[in-house]
Amino acid sequence: MINSFVIASLFTIGVTAAAPMYAENDFSCKVEVAVATPPIQLTQNVSFNVTSVDNTGPVRSITLKGGSAPQRLDIACFNAYTVSATTYPMLNGINPIGECLLKAGNITFNYSGDTISVVFPNDFICNPA
Repeated sequence: MINSFVIASLFTIGVTAAAPMYAENDFSCKVEVAVATPPIQLTQNVSFNVTSVDNTGPVRSITLKGGSAPQRLDIACFNAYTVSATTYPMLNGINPIGECLLKAGNITFNYSGDTISVVFPNDFICNPA
């Protein structure tokens, strides 16, 4: 009887310890994006994209208008990401001005709840179109 209790207890401990390995991604990490106005005019939009480096994680995108308040994107922790931005006028049919990548390179979140903040264009390197 005691032997079966010990085995059941060890099984329960093993299942409890292994459960986090199969849990959903932790989406408590955040990327806060903002647009510096000026130089970005009120008539321009900036599209931010947060993409996992190995293309296995989630992709998050948001478009901010010049002069708008900063916004946060919830993303999965424990992945490496590329943060890019593209600025373009509000007029439809006009090609984007250029694509920009974060100066710091890829970002990695090590702990649940980690947050980074980026400001366009200050934190980005842009390639002309």
